[in-house]
Amino acid sequence: MIIKRIVFLANSRKNLERCVAGIEVLQNGYGDWIRPISLRPGGGLNQIERCYVNNIEPSILDIIDIALISHRPHLNHTEDWLTSTRRHWIKRGSISWNTAFSLVDSPETLWINGWNTFNGIN
Repeated sequence: MIIKRIVFLANSRKNLERCVAGIEVLQNGYGDWIRPISLRPGGGLNQIERCYVNNIEPSILDIIDIALISHRPHLNHTEDWLTSTRRHWIKRGSISWNTAFSLVDSPETLWINGWNTFNGIN
């Protein structure tokens, strides 16, 4: 089991579950995006898989320790990590909005041109 500490930055609906992600907190800064996933199709997380021990869901900007099993990159989701269902997430603090603004990515593009999704072309 691997424990990763992230700043919780994304929480969207994915069917009846959630797609969540954050940026890894390192000893001397920040690292890559991490998206905890389940083994179910689509990788969405249910409430039990994405909450603290007291069944409270994390808030955006929380700093969280998450137990992960392994890195599971899939196609364009290189940030995917299989989450462990044996441990609840642990809140370690939070960051300010000013700190969050310093984490903004500025890629040339967000998608690979020419690829499409179920609902349309990017």
